[in-house]
Amino acid sequence: MLALTKIFGDSSVLQFDGGTLGHPWGNTSSAVANRVALEAYVQARNEGRDLARDKYIY
Repeated sequence: MLALTKIFGDSSVLQFDGGTLGHPWGNTSSAVANRVALEAYVQARNEGRDLARDKYIY
């Protein structure tokens, strides 16, 4: 997500397939996890932090 958002910006549409649909806790849990991850990245970026540089992304 980090790289895609840097490349395409905030106006992009991200699609998630097998990992989301195959989540053991169901599609809703996986969709929530995707959204939380994206919101956390956007918040960190807006605060001036670079998650890739700070090694928060493995």
